[in-house]
Amino acid sequence: MNAVGLQPDAVTFLGVLSACVHAGLVDCGKHYFESMRTIYAVKQFPDHYACVVDLYGRAGLIEEAHCFVKAMPVKPHAGVWGVLLNACRKHCHVDVGIVVAVKSELAEEREIAVEAAEEEKDSVKTHEEVRKVFNIINDFSPQEQQEVRLDNAWRLGCCLLSDISPAPPLL
Repeated sequence: MNAVGLQPDAVTFLGVLSACVHAGLVDCGKHYFESMRTIYAVKQFPDHYACVVDLYGRAGLIEEAHCFVKAMPVKPHAGVWGVLLNACRKHCHVDVGIVVAVKSELAEEREIAVEAAEEEKDSVKTHEEVRKVFNIINDFSPQEQQEVRLDNAWRLGCCLLSDISPAPPLL
């Protein structure tokens, strides 16, 4: 784009970040996200932040994703929480999953987050992930919520065999 004198915009960067997420290119994604602000002066919208959280989450960098969400200058929307919760579940990161689900953004405004996810037709998965975590957490006492460790990660539905796609058939 630069070679022909075109300036990328917010939509262009959303596509680039999404491609980095699906290709697992964490360093490239971080570079492009930062270059939005530093090189191109393109405003970073909540969906750009959601892509970066997804980028970290799919790579198994749950702590980095959680720190990134806490440091975001914009209020995280349901999509951000959904990708982080899904990453916690997929990578069996119970401690952060519970913190994210119980923290005030979701615990105090649970119905608002779920309703926002329901309103967005393209975020059905977010709604399902939020609902799964809250249904499980409701079964925990406050003491259990603090004592959960990876040895009982199955209570959050982590690493279920149904989540693992079967190996392709041998020819």
